[in-house]
Amino acid sequence: MVVLSGFSGVNEAIKADFMQRLPGFHKSRCEGLALLSTLLLDGRSANLMELSAALPRDIGTKDHRYQYVSRVLANPHIDCAEIMQAYAGDVFTRLASNGETIVLMMDQSHINDGHEVLMISVRMRDRALPVAWRVRKTKGNIGFAVQKEVLDSMQDWVPEGADVLLTADRFYGTEKLIQPRFWIRRWRHQCTTRQNFFVVF
Repeated sequence: MVVLSGFSGVNEAIKADFMQRLPGFHKSRCEGLALLSTLLLDGRSANLMELSAALPRDIGTKDHRYQYVSRVLANPHIDCAEIMQAYAGDVFTRLASNGETIVLMMDQSHINDGHEVLMISVRMRDRALPVAWRVRKTKGNIGFAVQKEVLDSMQDWVPEGADVLLTADRFYGTEKLIQPRFWIRRWRHQCTTRQNFFVVF
């Protein structure tokens, strides 16, 4: 058993794990993401001001520290799906190898007055781990096109032959979501619906 000592030990462990999973990833981007991950674990907060204040770096002002955090998170060369596949795919494989059903949960959450996030999480023991998401500028429900986009992006993450169950609440119990041609991946689904309707296979 490896015992990690202090902030730097955790940071180095995260960085090493990251590079093992994504060996071709850009080094400085890896270091930035590893550092922010360590700050999240250490401070237990996703507030950008708190993260920037906790940066163990020689950056002169609070504004400069905040800009560093913002640049890492907004870097267009960092592909969230590529990174999440390396981690979520590992979780899916472990669940499937243990004969467990991969239970995915789809939900929409309010971010601020103008933005909503559609989130896909996987059940891991008694927790829901976010694995894929899409943020849209809207004040209403995020529609089927985006739901399909995010679900399609996860197809290659699931091991062949794995048992998958997608769960969602009544906002997602639509004919489009459960139509057979959409479920060629053979996932099962469990959606609460607003009203009864017929599905013809």
